[in-house]
Amino acid sequence: MADNTYFPHSEAAHATGMSNGGGAPGRFAQQRWRVLLPFAAIGLIVAGAFAAPLLAMRFEREQRHEQLISDTLWAQQSLGFEAQRLAEAMQIVGTDLAADPAPDLFMRRAAELLQRSPEVIVLCRLERALAAMQCFPGGREGAAISHDAAAAEWRETAERARRLGRPVAALADAQAGAPRVALLVVPTPGGSGSAMAA
Repeated sequence: MADNTYFPHSEAAHATGMSNGGGAPGRFAQQRWRVLLPFAAIGLIVAGAFAAPLLAMRFEREQRHEQLISDTLWAQQSLGFEAQRLAEAMQIVGTDLAADPAPDLFMRRAAELLQRSPEVIVLCRLERALAAMQCFPGGREGAAISHDAAAAEWRETAERARRLGRPVAALADAQAGAPRVALLVVPTPGGSGSAMAA
């Protein structure tokens, strides 16, 4: 004879999938995630709100740094081109003076060079001892270029001019606080040469 004992609790539990209490932890975990999910979303939003300005500031700082490097390189290149142009212009003047050393020719050519080169304040012809013997504009005769870099560069430039037999231009890197000096040495038959400094 079959056992027809009725167990209503067991059937209800089997129908709902909660036999032996196995579904209670899963349902609790789901409810916990549903409660925590909005807080997690709010936390991410707050973190993003704090991080965005910091990232923007860092990006802007890097951009400024890159722009500064670019501007510095551009300025260095521009100064290099300008210095080379000035040295070439002085070399042309020196070639003319080697052919005709008349004082009035120097004054005319110096005036033309200064008109084309506003960065040049004065152009002088120098003696071997680096004392100015003729300047345009006038008033600086007798002044000497004293800093060592210009004097050393003058000696090297004078030697090259004597060896090559033609005017040679060079740029002397001045010491801190002193102006940079452009030199041009015109070789002379009796000595190392006479020079111009800008």
